[in-house]
Amino acid sequence: MQQPENDSQPTVILVSGMPASGKSTLAEQLAAALGIPCFTKDGIKELLYDAEEVPANELDEETSERLGAQAITVLYYIAQRALDAGGSVLLEANFRSELARTQIEPFRSQARVLQVACQVPMERIVERFEERQEGDERHPVHTEVDDVDQLVEDLVVKDYGPIHGIPTLVVDTSEGLDPPLAEIVRFCREG
Repeated sequence: MQQPENDSQPTVILVSGMPASGKSTLAEQLAAALGIPCFTKDGIKELLYDAEEVPANELDEETSERLGAQAITVLYYIAQRALDAGGSVLLEANFRSELARTQIEPFRSQARVLQVACQVPMERIVERFEERQEGDERHPVHTEVDDVDQLVEDLVVKDYGPIHGIPTLVVDTSEGLDPPLAEIVRFCREG
């Protein structure tokens, strides 16, 4: 595994933010630009769902939440294994700020831990959720939203970041990337 820069200390880069804030798209671009592996909560959650063979008609919010929590645990396991091997890694998820701050603490003794926090106005998040539900591309583990007001309330209560106490670059992903990818890469290399 490569390092983001000719740096002897590995780096853990967390791409965080609310669901539908552009994290996955940015994470893939950033990992490719840095030459490090990228692991996503949703990718792991989808694998766990498929392995459990949960019938789509039996998927409820509780099952989806349980699989999401398991996926976060696997993300941290992967990160620890990468660090143990001396490599850097990029993790993408809708990390819950206070919980994640505690969970990432062990990494800080052996790596630089940086965060790229995606932010989008709430009305744009709602638009993206609605667009996702209209399309057929989403994996069945991602439950549909019936009540937009409840969605907004849940998103605010769950505190999806940014995670306090680590170097953070906030990126507006409303319309592209602000700042642009080159500046985000620079932050990850120098941060």
